[in-house]
Amino acid sequence: MDKVKAVRLFKENKMAAYAAVAFALLILACGAVNPVCGCGPELINFAKLALGGGVGLYLFFVGFNRLREKWLVDNTPTSKIRSVAMGLAEVAGIAVEKTLLISPLSQASCVYYEFRIQKETRDSKGNRSWQTVNSGCSTNYFYVKDTTGQILIDPLGAETILTQDYNEVKGEYKYTEWYIAPGDYVYTLGTAREFKNCVDDRNVKLLERLRALKEDKEAMKAVDTNQDGVISPDEWDAARKKVEQQLLEEELKNPPSEEDTLVIAKREAETTFLLSDKDEKEVSSNLGLKSFAMVFVGMIVVIGVTWAVINRLGLISGDIGGTQQTLHTGPRQR
Repeated sequence: MDKVKAVRLFKENKMAAYAAVAFALLILACGAVNPVCGCGPELINFAKLALGGGVGLYLFFVGFNRLREKWLVDNTPTSKIRSVAMGLAEVAGIAVEKTLLISPLSQASCVYYEFRIQKETRDSKGNRSWQTVNSGCSTNYFYVKDTTGQILIDPLGAETILTQDYNEVKGEYKYTEWYIAPGDYVYTLGTAREFKNCVDDRNVKLLERLRALKEDKEAMKAVDTNQDGVISPDEWDAARKKVEQQLLEEELKNPPSEEDTLVIAKREAETTFLLSDKDEKEVSSNLGLKSFAMVFVGMIVVIGVTWAVINRLGLISGDIGGTQQTLHTGPRQR
């Protein structure tokens, strides 16, 4: 998972993150009051348990959020586009370009794309892994069309479930791309609303792109024009103006038409926004597998960590801080 998606996942599951941090702090507190813990290896063991417990609890709650999304997919009826109501809506049809895009890696014609560039790295033991050095996605509007009409889609912030279209390794770099081409099947579940305030939409997109810019280390190096390692207010202001200019140029190339009265997008009140080139059954199956895996793994980790903490505190076997207490029931020897 790249950093942008990781940050978005955190924002959508803040309560899960807060609960995970609280659980980890509780484990650390248990370690601090353990008589034999001190500052030695035992404290390090409790720190490892705290990290594992926090991650496990976070996975558990995120898995339940994914189950909620699956429930929405299974229980939200698919609407005909001509009769879409305001609020959470599920539509399906074929993709139609509002502005035809060219994907950055495979140069394919599309209405939406995502890409990721990874660099091969090796640790001290020679184990290979891939580190994401660049990633991104398009934010241009496009249409989904069925037999009754078409509706505008704003893909910004969507959780995508797409078929991989391009994957190539060149030297120490791996290039991966996903895209939706004109005529491809599209399923989406998001919030239908009126498309009448372009200024608000532009501000939302501006904030999203500035957040993505801050999370991209390579892009931030370009912002630091004097290469002193510090982004000055003037340098950040210049970067912001550049992003604003890019948005304005996109709007001039892709102006809203009179028929664009509704748009399906992500809203603050309802964070569920799915976009896929798979049908509803496959989307539901994908979410189900992910959610059950997260819930199961998270539950096992939390149970295991909890048992380990209780055992180390001696609350099960009669150990106090790992030291066995012997009970004398006979008369005391003098």
